[in-house]
Amino acid sequence: MNSFFALSILLGAGFFLNVLAYGTIEPFVASALLFFLGSLFIVPLNGSRSQEYSTFGLVFLVCFAVAGIAAIYANFFFDQVQLHGDAGRFFDYATGKGSGLTLAELREVHEGSLAIAFWSEIYDLFSFLGFQKERYIGVAVNITSVSMTAAIGVRIVRCVYGDDVQKIRLFKLLAACCGLFWMFAAIHLRDAVVLLLVTFLVFLWVKALRTPRFGLNLVPLAVANIAGATILGFLRTEFSFVPFAMALCAVTALLIGNAGGRGKGGLYLMAVLAGACVIGLLVAFGDQILDRLVKGNEAYLGMSEGQHGSGSLGMALIVKQPLPIRLVLGSLYLLVFPVPVWSGFEVASAIHALRSVNAIYFYFVTPLLWLALLELARDRSKRTPETLFLAFLGGGMMFAIAATSLEPRHFGAFLVPLLVFALQPDMSDHLMRARYKRVTGVVLAAAAVLHLLWAGAKFL
Repeated sequence: MNSFFALSILLGAGFFLNVLAYGTIEPFVASALLFFLGSLFIVPLNGSRSQEYSTFGLVFLVCFAVAGIAAIYANFFFDQVQLHGDAGRFFDYATGKGSGLTLAELREVHEGSLAIAFWSEIYDLFSFLGFQKERYIGVAVNITSVSMTAAIGVRIVRCVYGDDVQKIRLFKLLAACCGLFWMFAAIHLRDAVVLLLVTFLVFLWVKALRTPRFGLNLVPLAVANIAGATILGFLRTEFSFVPFAMALCAVTALLIGNAGGRGKGGLYLMAVLAGACVIGLLVAFGDQILDRLVKGNEAYLGMSEGQHGSGSLGMALIVKQPLPIRLVLGSLYLLVFPVPVWSGFEVASAIHALRSVNAIYFYFVTPLLWLALLELARDRSKRTPETLFLAFLGGGMMFAIAATSLEPRHFGAFLVPLLVFALQPDMSDHLMRARYKRVTGVVLAAAAVLHLLWAGAKFL
């Protein structure tokens, strides 16, 4: 009953906010249609289980309500990021500016060409049905993508922990409250599609690591990773290396992980095939990946200097530090940005507000990650190939982004493996809950000290 009441409140809030923002009921109708279409894809994912469906529905309703708030920022407060930034450019190209251009031609004008082409087809379809080409259609696509990602995340939880209802419910809560997921869903950006593709590839890897059967898992996995490298190149060019990183993490996890009594033959075959995948991706895309990473790093460095100045505190403390220091401080930065945490609410932009919400979110998720690392260190039986893969991939991508763009949006694409890994501690145990409260207190105290240091550096 309480759950039904909460979902009803979310639905009512989303309906009211979106209708208020656009002055029409069309956002609700378009979102309802895409909700129905998205739910059809959950059927082959979960069979007869209901947790994937409930997660899809909860995340969809939460993100629909947040999208209403973002639309009010855009339509009432003239949010410059949504109207004229990346989100505005995506909307312009998807609704006419990119009309008649091939995918290759679109790629020449914007690296997110596949997202633009995908959105454009959806806009044309809804236009055929009588809808206006308004931003809410592209946003509804993003909401659906993030909700499907959460449902796939539940499936990953099942692969790693079995049908542990408490862990599934905790993951559902983590997915529904994530500020970065809200941003990907509510703002007209490509990150929602990138998140969905990356999470689907993670699911395939975890499933193959769990049951390494050649015909059923490994062959589709190899095909999916080759296709994934190509597709990611048309979504975010520097992410074309991600399938290579996944294969490398899988090989490492297989070599040092605890198989837990499972047959070694399939696991060794998996390691060989994953190693072949690494070599193949390096041969096929190695030069392109290196070139894109170097150019991307230079571009983001120039962007940071342009926005904050070469002498800013962030540039001095993180960006211009030697690589080992930048990896550590940059990784922490991804978890606490922005500093001060309230700065996002001082700007009339939904994306900045959601970044501040996400920083608060990580004050409470970071303790889970820390406890999960301690569990892994203490209990060798938990070092399964699947768990190690999630830890290596999530942590490795955090370091990679800290070393390059330092952009939390990029880090958000790899949040699902980290959130699933964070479920390691048994939160049904009262001692673990007490430990979580203590670690959370330490994190909040550290955040307070960080803000005091910021205030001292700024005003003294």
